[in-house]
Amino acid sequence: MVAKLYIPFWALLLFVMPVNNKGLLLQEKFISISHEVVVNHPGEKSPSTVVLIEVRDSNGLPLEYYMDVESVICLEAVCKVIPVRIYWNNIGVYQRYELDNNGTLEKYKADLFEPEDYKKLDSILANPASPFKEVYINDILTVVNELSEDVDAISGATALKLDEKDTVPGAALTCFTLWHWANGEIVSIIKNLTGEAVTNQQLMAFLQNMDDTYYYLVLEQFAKRGIYADEYFDHVLERAKDNAVLIRPTIGYIESAPEEVYFMAIKRLLGIGNHPQKIAALKSIQNIEHVPSTDYLNSLATNISKLDSFQEIAAFLELMEIRGNNSEMLINNILPLLDKDILLARRSYWFLSSVPLNAEQKKKVDNFFAQNKDRL
Repeated sequence: MVAKLYIPFWALLLFVMPVNNKGLLLQEKFISISHEVVVNHPGEKSPSTVVLIEVRDSNGLPLEYYMDVESVICLEAVCKVIPVRIYWNNIGVYQRYELDNNGTLEKYKADLFEPEDYKKLDSILANPASPFKEVYINDILTVVNELSEDVDAISGATALKLDEKDTVPGAALTCFTLWHWANGEIVSIIKNLTGEAVTNQQLMAFLQNMDDTYYYLVLEQFAKRGIYADEYFDHVLERAKDNAVLIRPTIGYIESAPEEVYFMAIKRLLGIGNHPQKIAALKSIQNIEHVPSTDYLNSLATNISKLDSFQEIAAFLELMEIRGNNSEMLINNILPLLDKDILLARRSYWFLSSVPLNAEQKKKVDNFFAQNKDRL
């Protein structure tokens, strides 16, 4: 059986490369960089030092990575071990594997892989949530009595029980070995290498990618590089605007900024952010170790009209209670909320009734109570 071969990534690009006016191919220059990295594979007793190859384009942008590994961890020296090349994209997502022309993978009792087995292995390696994530090598190497009726037909004569869709029958050890190479510690190593290699402008381009992993990578690099300028910040908010999952990492990025930058960014977020972002921003000021000044809190109060829901107003008032702000300026900005719908007005009343008021302010609050006491 001859294993299926894949056309390398850069070879595929040749089909779409531009030509000059003489019809000659304008070949892109690809740069290969070798990285010696240490990876812990759960099937190995000690960390492995491996060589990871990074492929960049002529602009220095990482395109993909690949690494040669052994097809199976064989502790008893009875397995057929062949080299397998595994490819990832620039954020560590498995793409494909390759065998050399004469390479064939074997199953239990020297049975060879069939064409469908190679396809299934590819789908197993492409599944980051594969059951092999929770499997230990001892689960595979524990052999049952082959004379009994309890022989596992899925993974050879081992005690491991997996659905047939999740493994290549008779090749659980190969699947286990390659899955952990493809989806283990190497993934975070690749992300870090890409993050360190790209320019600020390339990071901005990553924000256009709808894969959230790129967004996390951008935030991590922006924080490491101290990038919080408006031109970058606005693009970050725009990318995260319609994705609730990205709110927490976005706030984390803002909280990593120096104190002065943090407060400016939060104020900007309260002005241009969407509803979930504003709620998260208000919660952040409640909990951050930085202490906002009274002037800063008052400046937020002047923009209270930009908070357009009960949840936002409630979070704002809770912030003022926690931070102990009861300035006259704040109170004057909250008093108009007594004329809003009853939910907003009632929450505002309870805040106002708990802080010192001047005579004019107290009169307005008392009038509200007299008119709405049955609904408070």
